[in-house]
Amino acid sequence: MDHSGHNHAHHNHATAAAPTHDMGHSMAFHFGNMETILFTWWMPNSASGMFWSCFLVFLFCWLYESVKFFRLYRNMRNTLEVALVEPESRFRFSPKITAFALFDVPLHAIQIVLAYALMLIFMTFNVWLCMTIVIGETLSHLFYRICFPYISDVQLSDPSPSTIRYIGFPGELFLNTLKCIILPLIAASLIAGISQLDASSSGKIGSRAFAYYGVSLTHAVILGIILVLLIHPGNPEVKQNAVQRILKRNEPPTPTVEKLLDLLRNMFPENIVQATFAQKQAKIETRTLFLPSGRNVTENILRVRYIDGMNILGVIIFCIAFGVCISIVGEPAKPLSDLFIALDLVIHKMVTAIMWFGPLGIASIICSKLLEVADLVSTVLTLSVFILTVLAGLLIQVLVTLPLIYYVVSRKNPYRFLRGLGQALITGLGTGSSAATMPCTFGCLDRLGVDPRVTKFVLPVGTNINMDGTALYEAVAAIFIAQINGLEMGLGEVVTVAITATLASIGAAAVPSGGLVTLILVVTSLGLPASDVGLVMAVDWLMGRLRCITNIVGDAFACGVVDALVSDTLPPLPIENMDVKVERLIGRIDK
Repeated sequence: MDHSGHNHAHHNHATAAAPTHDMGHSMAFHFGNMETILFTWWMPNSASGMFWSCFLVFLFCWLYESVKFFRLYRNMRNTLEVALVEPESRFRFSPKITAFALFDVPLHAIQIVLAYALMLIFMTFNVWLCMTIVIGETLSHLFYRICFPYISDVQLSDPSPSTIRYIGFPGELFLNTLKCIILPLIAASLIAGISQLDASSSGKIGSRAFAYYGVSLTHAVILGIILVLLIHPGNPEVKQNAVQRILKRNEPPTPTVEKLLDLLRNMFPENIVQATFAQKQAKIETRTLFLPSGRNVTENILRVRYIDGMNILGVIIFCIAFGVCISIVGEPAKPLSDLFIALDLVIHKMVTAIMWFGPLGIASIICSKLLEVADLVSTVLTLSVFILTVLAGLLIQVLVTLPLIYYVVSRKNPYRFLRGLGQALITGLGTGSSAATMPCTFGCLDRLGVDPRVTKFVLPVGTNINMDGTALYEAVAAIFIAQINGLEMGLGEVVTVAITATLASIGAAAVPSGGLVTLILVVTSLGLPASDVGLVMAVDWLMGRLRCITNIVGDAFACGVVDALVSDTLPPLPIENMDVKVERLIGRIDK
């Protein structure tokens, strides 16, 4: 390829005539999207790249203020303890190596590094970055001053429920807009993608996708079981010390078989319009009969009722069938296919507009969730081993297993692929919902060059079926609850947990804390009280977001793996899509 016609004069900094560039760096405030930030590999070159770079800088500001607050909080607690234990010697010179001092040294180093990094970012003199630092430091400092006035008062103030609600209100609006776009996004993307494929191509994509789902889910469950049995985080004392939230159950637990039948009921809805806002659920209701003899008889009756909530599984099955039928009909159905292709383009434009409000909405959600926890430090410390066990399993799944599968199939660098999912992972960390993050995941996979026909088929299905993080978490949590109850896990119990956790994760809703509901199913399958799920509810706000990130990575790698497997057998892309791919390839070569 001949690039001789390209003008490379802008690369010659040594001979530039402008006096402001004689040192290779502009020392005046300037706008622009091209900026090297701290490292040579961190160089945004587009508006979206600068936008998400500003968001990361905003998080740096919050992290700096958080470390500073945590050090002040520990100093306050340590001062009070010294004053109570050694009131006479606190002003004397008495050298002593303590755990407090050893832990405070790395915190001090982290605070210095963050402060120096923020200073270097500010010295880029980029207006967007400088404004981000000013706004981030102002908001984070104001947040801690208002919610935690620890300097003027020894007692930490607890923000009122209304304050927490107001802080989380922007995040609530952001999450509502994402949920609003889920239904048209699923329908348009599935039908538009499948209608452009023939029946043979659809079968190849579907078979390979479900094979991947089976392998990744099975590995996640087995990995979780191995880790929880080796580490053994369950200590009976945890049940005595942890603050439990007892689940109120006015009706007996629904049998496991009925929960599985609910999946089949919802896969084939009787009314597709009703499936957009309601789904079927079997519940056991208790009825008391008063006999003429004066005796009362209580009986349990199984009823299948509609509950609020979109039946995503039924909508997906209907859209897949609809798209396949359009593909089979062929030319007469071409106008209908074009309609959904145009609708898909419009929906993606709407998603792009919504994601511009992502940083504000995500920060609002995270702040409100942190403030809802009564005693964050003690809660995390009480369940620290359990959290580390789950975290270890999720990290192995995300950084080892899934990249290895992708590399074996595609022979491409999986970590470069993983780095391209940064925007989706940040959104998932804030929303805690893989379904709400799906619009953002579509954009990331599109920029990574995954065939859009594969993405539009695999991603919506995987978002609701392929739940690696949820499956691993439920297996670990169920055995953890069994351990704190003193239950010895035999081979039969382990197999029960493996099967139930896999099936329950498939039925888990792709919404925040959706896996917590199906965890009750896994726990009751072991004969344990459902109320013990309250032991892990205190940290579910954190675990849910870690599960969500794992689910997003699993769905994205599913698209990458299937794309590598079927790329040689799919018909060529339409001309307009090929032009887009060629432009992206040329852009990468130029960079």
